[in-house]
Amino acid sequence: MSVRLINILGVCMVVSSGLALALTPDLNSMRADPHLESFVPSSFANWQEVKTNQVQMDLTVRRDGEPSIDNPYDEVLMKSYANDKGQVIMLALAYGKLQRQEVKVHRPELCYTAQGFSIRNQQNTEVDVGTGAAPIPSKALLAGSRQREELVLYWIRIGDMISSNAWETRLYIVEQGLKHQVVDGILVRTSQILGEDDTEQSLQLQKQFLYDLVQAVPADKRKYLIPS
Repeated sequence: MSVRLINILGVCMVVSSGLALALTPDLNSMRADPHLESFVPSSFANWQEVKTNQVQMDLTVRRDGEPSIDNPYDEVLMKSYANDKGQVIMLALAYGKLQRQEVKVHRPELCYTAQGFSIRNQQNTEVDVGTGAAPIPSKALLAGSRQREELVLYWIRIGDMISSNAWETRLYIVEQGLKHQVVDGILVRTSQILGEDDTEQSLQLQKQFLYDLVQAVPADKRKYLIPS
């Protein structure tokens, strides 16, 4: 091996070590555990938690359909709610305290596809959550399988931003790592199995549900669902 190549390899190793050190987060900046069950109410506004035989899609399935070993979640909460018209909304909250390049919140379009659904349509939208906060950039998916058609609405909060794509998330995690900040994250997902409601009706219903939910959560806990 030439002296020049040895020198180049040495520089690369130093740079790599320095970057790894720079990206080491300060665990003192980590948020306290949210304890989702403690502040997500069983009833609020026009919604009441219900037991149903509707099965929610798994949050950590890989593209090959097997459970993911890189589970990024420290807490997961899944509930179903019905209003006085009998319309059922499924809620999934999945929280991870430490988001990293290799282990971070999974996007629903990947999980649904891995579980046999095809994504027939997707669109960017916004959800008004009140409380003086800006509308939350979100994504709506129309997912279908042989068994059912489902409209899915979700957003992903990473740190103090709403993630619109994987590359934006990666860059943000690197930027925060350079500041030695721990980045947490949460997937906020609602879904409805389509029947009498069409996609637009379902979308508006889910937006109303999320508005009501955020309004019902104690003010000091909303930071876990939306950017603070």
